[in-house]
Amino acid sequence: MGNQTENTDLWATPFWVTAFAELYFLNCKNSNKNKGFGLDAAANEFNRKCKKFISKEQDALSVDWASKSKRIWCNPPYSDPLPFIEKAITESEKGAKVVMLLNVDNSTRWFAKCVQHANKIVFVTLGRIPFLHSQTGEETKGAKRPQMFVFFDKTKREKLSTDYLSLNEIRQISHYRHLRD
Repeated sequence: MGNQTENTDLWATPFWVTAFAELYFLNCKNSNKNKGFGLDAAANEFNRKCKKFISKEQDALSVDWASKSKRIWCNPPYSDPLPFIEKAITESEKGAKVVMLLNVDNSTRWFAKCVQHANKIVFVTLGRIPFLHSQTGEETKGAKRPQMFVFFDKTKREKLSTDYLSLNEIRQISHYRHLRD
């Protein structure tokens, strides 16, 4: 079981997922590098989504994310997301915009923290994101649990809003972004 968790924690997010997040949350409608994500806060060389990334060895929880970029992508290890959520909240207080991809589990303390501090939560419906296997690079059949995007931005914090987008709608939005690039 531990080995399986370790392997899935290293799976990569498909690029179309981060393309969606850049367009939807950061309003990045073209390939302008100054508007897209500038830092992947939980990555390795295989699964990183940005030129700048923080690896496990660099210890993302002890690094100042906001000093590296104000636009941060974070798909944390699903085996223990709470410390990364707390860090995302802290970094958003410093002025960073942080988008996280998380499993949906409304029975947890970390979900409650997301609801308390996030600006927006987008629930993925009618499908699950097919991550890329860390050893083969092949798409998996989809995650075991449903997912959500969580957006933290202190500058726009008013009241939590929620959206529900199907996996197909997310793919279409990300495809639109690629057509514009």
